[in-house]
Amino acid sequence: MSMKSMKTLFACCLLAMFVNCASAQQPGSVQYNTQVLPANGIVARNVLPDRWAGIAIANDKSDRLGWIDNAATKEDAVAGALESCRAAGGGGCEVIGTFANSCAALAFGAGKYAVSFTNETRRSVAYTKKDALRKCGQADCRIVRAGCTVPN
Repeated sequence: MSMKSMKTLFACCLLAMFVNCASAQQPGSVQYNTQVLPANGIVARNVLPDRWAGIAIANDKSDRLGWIDNAATKEDAVAGALESCRAAGGGGCEVIGTFANSCAALAFGAGKYAVSFTNETRRSVAYTKKDALRKCGQADCRIVRAGCTVPN
């Protein structure tokens, strides 16, 4: 192969490389949007705001309870649970738990109660119900309330 042929071949290869590079991200080309570009695909994700819940029970040996699951802050959840318990006719209401962005279940038995909470990665009402019944540990235990502060 002569030196002139090699130069021509080299020039053609360079030209082919530049043509392919130039068209790689042109609208309508096959490669358009197939490569990651700076800031391509990086968007702000809409994160749900924290939603708090509170559970309160009456300590007057009744099965009265208070439950709120749409509070904006932990303090609002505590206040709402106490207010809900008192509105249900409970005496000496006390908060037994608060949770955010998760689920909980409350089980009552004869003179005993148990509450179970999930975390942000395991939001399952079925899990919390089973766990609350297991913690309650009596044959007469039953779920009196269960729910989540976010869709599960």
